[in-house]
Amino acid sequence: MCEGIGSEIKALREKLGWSQDHLAQKIPLSQKEISRIEHEQVVNIPRATLIRLGEVLESPVADGGLNRWLHLQGYRDYLRPGLPLPPGAAAILAQTEPFPAALVDIGGNLVACNRAMERVFGAVSQRVPLGRNLAVELLRRSPSGLPSATTEELAGKILRRLLWEWSLFADDWVLEMRAGISAALGTGWESAALGWMIPLARPTIDEISWPLDPTSPARFITVEHGIRRRPDLGLFRLHPVNAPAQEWCLEGKASTYAPSRS
Repeated sequence: MCEGIGSEIKALREKLGWSQDHLAQKIPLSQKEISRIEHEQVVNIPRATLIRLGEVLESPVADGGLNRWLHLQGYRDYLRPGLPLPPGAAAILAQTEPFPAALVDIGGNLVACNRAMERVFGAVSQRVPLGRNLAVELLRRSPSGLPSATTEELAGKILRRLLWEWSLFADDWVLEMRAGISAALGTGWESAALGWMIPLARPTIDEISWPLDPTSPARFITVEHGIRRRPDLGLFRLHPVNAPAQEWCLEGKASTYAPSRS
């Protein structure tokens, strides 16, 4: 059975002030099919229908409700770059200050960051616009103050992670992102894939160093945290592991910055 999914859909529809017929036209389904779903008379709702309902009603995509519906029906998660940020994104980033942190989607795109991370990009002259792919930006830009070896290593780790993630899916967005990265790097996807071989174990980004201070490099460990019911997003926090990094973070205490997607 729908196990409460129907009643949630009804509540969301009524909150928007929509009739069953209005919602049905947006899916599209018949008004009778919407009524059966809301009264939980459908044993198995097709995955595509659940996804379309979540997209149309909007909030289930942002707050992770859609993935809970999919789990209840035995389907895999809804994963795609460019989904709306969860309602608590600003609070999540606020908890990370004064240490640098960013929300990155499954495509490796920077979607939000705090003030400390903005300072990192500014300090190393590698400011990445929101919505842009981190690995592509790191590889395309001429490093200024950031050693090229460090840049390529970090970009490689990000790309390897993306390759690992993407190997699980055959959705249209995977093909679109592969084409976009290939175009940005000026190479075919096969060449890019061979250049960043997929490891047997899931890769992680370990220690990185940035010359935030001319006298001594600041060393950080990158720690990744998942976002509940949003497997398409990851919170990447830079944890200082030496005195220059710790001092740099504490010097720049500032309010949280979580701007809209550009």
